[in-house]
Amino acid sequence: MGKNNLSKCHRLTDRKHIQMLFQEGHRFKLHPCSVFYLQKKQEQFGGNQVLFAVSKRHLRSAVQRNKVKRLLREAYRINKYLLDDVLAPTEFAFLIGYVYTGKEEEIHYPILNKTVIRSLQHLSALLSQRLSK
Repeated sequence: MGKNNLSKCHRLTDRKHIQMLFQEGHRFKLHPCSVFYLQKKQEQFGGNQVLFAVSKRHLRSAVQRNKVKRLLREAYRINKYLLDDVLAPTEFAFLIGYVYTGKEEEIHYPILNKTVIRSLQHLSALLSQRLSK
């Protein structure tokens, strides 16, 4: 498969790992999402895993919720190399959770794409700081 795939092994589906992400992980906000992350040793997870969530409270329509998740997945799939390139020589992996917190009815891909790019750059900068210590 190509470098830009997002297979099932890269999706965060294990309940224990999801619970660990939200309890032990850290969070930062980038409009229109909150990004949760947890850095662990790679042998525990086998690479980066990502989760996409949209609250029914913020977007009532299931069609809109699914659209946001689909656009976030696509933005992450295209731009995940920003984090993979930094993580390749290390033994670390990230659990990442994108939780959509916006209330807009019209969701545009460029906004979500910019949010994902900025979040991946932020995570790679955090990793670079940790490695330089």
